[in-house]
Amino acid sequence: MFNTIWHFCPAETMIPRLWANRALIPARRWPYAAGIALSSLLASGLAAQGRANMARGRRRRDVPPMPAPVFILGFWRSGTTYLHELLQQDVKVMVPTTANCIFPQFFKMFGGGLRKYFAEMADIRSGDGINVGWQSAQEDEFALMMLGQPTPYWWFGFPGTSQADPEALTLDGLPAAERQQWQSTLREFVANCWTYKERPESRIVLKSPGHTARVDLLLNAFPDARFIHISRDPEEIIRSYRRFMPALAADLSVTGGPDDAARAAFEGRAIEDFSRVYEKYRQTRSLIPEGHLKEISFSDLRADPMARLREIYGWLGWKLDEDDRSMPQILNRIAAGGDHRPRSEGSDPALRAEIAARAPWYFHHFGYSKA
Repeated sequence: MFNTIWHFCPAETMIPRLWANRALIPARRWPYAAGIALSSLLASGLAAQGRANMARGRRRRDVPPMPAPVFILGFWRSGTTYLHELLQQDVKVMVPTTANCIFPQFFKMFGGGLRKYFAEMADIRSGDGINVGWQSAQEDEFALMMLGQPTPYWWFGFPGTSQADPEALTLDGLPAAERQQWQSTLREFVANCWTYKERPESRIVLKSPGHTARVDLLLNAFPDARFIHISRDPEEIIRSYRRFMPALAADLSVTGGPDDAARAAFEGRAIEDFSRVYEKYRQTRSLIPEGHLKEISFSDLRADPMARLREIYGWLGWKLDEDDRSMPQILNRIAAGGDHRPRSEGSDPALRAEIAARAPWYFHHFGYSKA
C-alpha cells in the first residue's frame, strides 16, 4: 500500500538511499522496502510527465513576475506551523501544500482522482496530533528531499544513522556546486508553485525550520525576500523537539522506527542542533536588508494572534480589517488553535543551563532567562 511519503519518492532519489542503508533494514521490513523501491519507479515516470507538463505550461503563457517570497524562520517546535497556517487563511497568501511538497515534480496532476486513490493515507501528523491534509500548509523541506537535495529529514526514514545528512542542517560543509544546486532546486520549486496557483495579487509564504540556518543561501536565491522569525522559550523547544521528532520517525521509518540507541543519539544531539542553527542565524541575520526581517515570539502570538497578525500585515504593507474577506477563515483558525497549545511542564534547571551554555546568544537576543 502507498502509505508513506517514501512511496512517492522518485527512484533516482529513493533507491540509492535504500541501498546505502540496507544494513539498517531488518529482514521483516524487506518486503516493505521492496514495495517502496517498486513504487519509486512509478513515481519517476509520473515525475518525468509532470516536468514536461510544467515546462509546456510555462511556454504557453506569460507568467507575471512573482513577488519576493516570505520565509518563516524558527527552530522546530517554535510555533512556525501555527503562524504558517494562520497566514494560509488569507487569500493574499499562497503556501506550498502537502500535495505540492510530496509531489513536487507532478503536483499539477494531483486532481480529484489521485486524491481519492491515496485517500487511505494518514492525515494526522504524529507527535502532536495536528491535522495534516493534502491542502494543508507544508514545509518545502519535504519538496527538497523528494527532489534529491540534502536534508536532515532523511533521518525520519533511517533513524539508525546518527544523522542521515550531517551537512544538511546548515549546508555549510557542502561543495559550492551542491549549494548552488540546492538554491536552483528551491527556486524552481517556488516558481512551479507560483505558475500552478498563479494569483498576481498574492505572495508566497514558505516555512521550513532548517532555513533558519540558511539565510545566506535564501538571499542568494531570492535577494528581496522577507523573513519572519518566531522564537519560543528554548527549554520548551528542546523538550518538544526531543519528543516530537522520534515520534514522527516511528511513523515514517523504513527500518521500523528508531530503537533505544537511535532515540538516545537524537536526544543527545538536540541541543547541538539548536546551537548550530542559531550560531548560523546569528552570523547571517545581518545580511538581511533593513526592514526585511520581523522577529516575534510564540508566547505573544498565542496570547493575541490577531494583534500579531496585524503587526505582520502592516510590515508587509497589507491591511487586515474587520470586513476583510479572509477574516472569517482567520478567526476560525484562531478558534481552532488548540492543536498548537504547548504542554505545561515544570522547568529543569540543569537542562536550561546546558542550553544556555551552548546557545547563549539566543537567550540574550530574544530575552529569555538563563535561570
